[in-house]
Amino acid sequence: MIPLRKDQIDNFKLPSLNGNVDTKKININIDEVLKDAIKNSDVTKDQATLLKKQYQDNADELVKLVEEFRKCRVNYLMSLSYDELDKAGLLAELQTKYLNGFQEKYFMRFGKHHASFKVNDKINDQAKEIELLAKFVVDNKDATAELVAAWRVNFKDHPERLLELLKGAAQTRVDELMAMEWKYLDEHELLQELKKKYFDGFKLKYKQKFGIDYKEQ
Repeated sequence: MIPLRKDQIDNFKLPSLNGNVDTKKININIDEVLKDAIKNSDVTKDQATLLKKQYQDNADELVKLVEEFRKCRVNYLMSLSYDELDKAGLLAELQTKYLNGFQEKYFMRFGKHHASFKVNDKINDQAKEIELLAKFVVDNKDATAELVAAWRVNFKDHPERLLELLKGAAQTRVDELMAMEWKYLDEHELLQELKKKYFDGFKLKYKQKFGIDYKEQ
């Protein structure tokens, strides 16, 4: 299913109905279905009012459509970054609706598993962990895509060693940055990377360079 933006979801056009279903035989409480959908942020109150009006005699189609709205909502949440979700207060919603998606975004943000990630899942899904770590390492600029690709080829039969390299990439990168002179870091636009990854190390180099403690502007 193609992810929809929030404005697309708000303007979602309801499909036409082909015949009605005898809701008396289905025993579906339309009001409760829509109430839950609003509570779960799958539809807005205005959308719920429109849905109730058009589908009051077709409860099973309403349930199916609400499920489609739920999927659209999850797709919308997954289109946002972890920080965007956090800023908008949507992390809990994603965790409730799509735990695997939440766990993946947490991993990509922090380079480690969320507390909700079970040990058994980690053991049984080593390949997925390698994929996530490899992407994190490259996105975080701890190693180049070419280097990570070489690791994966060289250690394809030794996944444990590959995981060690990937997990240690962040510290290795910090060690590399700390071995560089301030002038080199400045000329190659690496100061912000060091500041982000090892703030204490950045402050140490700042003091060595300027003779005074670093203070945030």
